[in-house]
Amino acid sequence: MTVARAIELFRLFLLASRDKRRAIERILKGADEEVAKQSGGTRVEKIFVRGKLGYRPGFEDVWVENIPYDLRERIKARLCLQYLVEMKAFDANSARSLVDEIDPYVREKGNFPRSATIKIDDYFNDRAGRLQVLRRELIASVRGDGRYFLKVD
Repeated sequence: MTVARAIELFRLFLLASRDKRRAIERILKGADEEVAKQSGGTRVEKIFVRGKLGYRPGFEDVWVENIPYDLRERIKARLCLQYLVEMKAFDANSARSLVDEIDPYVREKGNFPRSATIKIDDYFNDRAGRLQVLRRELIASVRGDGRYFLKVD
């Protein structure tokens, strides 16, 4: 399968209903196990999907509604998303504090010095402005109180 075909199939997967996605995941799990058998035990790297968010382990590659984002060079954005997914912060009730939780995690894991001013937009800065689009599409604030969650559903 070509990379272009795989990307197209992934886009179709993201557009599918929840029930269809579950059925596709069951099929892919079986296909992944078959590929592992045929390739001498080497497993194919999985793509995880939560609502409109798709990501590879490590969050280097992220997709939001068919739009790919390469976060290999954007460690703060990658760690922020990873933390919110790990904490299952998918609605206002499970939102996490930027100052008390998200930023300390990002700074520790990324080995960044502590900053005097902390803004979520600073994590999603790039020259082209693509990461600002990712941030607006995916990360929501809880009434401006400094807590954030992922808008995946």
